[in-house]
Order: sequence, then C-alpha cells, then structure tokens
Amino acid sequence: MVLEMVGVGSQYALAAVDSKGQDLDGAKNYKLTIPADFPGKDFWSVVVYDPQTRSMLQTDQPYPSKNNERNRDLQKNAGGSTTI
Repeated sequence: MVLEMVGVGSQYALAAVDSKGQDLDGAKNYKLTIPADFPGKDFWSVVVYDPQTRSMLQTDQPYPSKNNERNRDLQKNAGGSTTI
C-alpha cells in the first residue's frame, strides 16, 4: 500500500475527519462526492469500519459499503460525479 502503481493494483485512502476537520461520528450523516475523473475506472468502493473492532460496521444492511459494481443504481450528478 505504499507504492504508487498508476493503472495497476489497488490504492487505499482513509478518512477519519469530515470537511471541517471534526472526527467522523456514527450518529451523523455524511455525503461523499466521487469526481467524474476519479481514477477508479474499473472498480471503486467505500467501506465503513468500526474503529474499536477494526471490522466492517455492523448494520441492518448486508454490507456497510457502496461500490460501482454492487450498486449500479447510483445516480450520476451533472458533470458525471457521484454522491453517496
């Protein structure tokens, strides 16, 4: 995860704070906009993890994630970006 191999392999990002620098809070709702020119042409995924267990967050949904394969119903914004 430390090598940058453009167009090959996987790249991972982590967010623990919101756009105002505040810690993410599970009691709040957030929006994430994925730009139209995002370099994940084949696949992208956003997964929510529990910081205490380091496992996927336990929810009433089968998966605590959104991705461009399983969630083909995601609506594109004007200009091609996607907001989840």
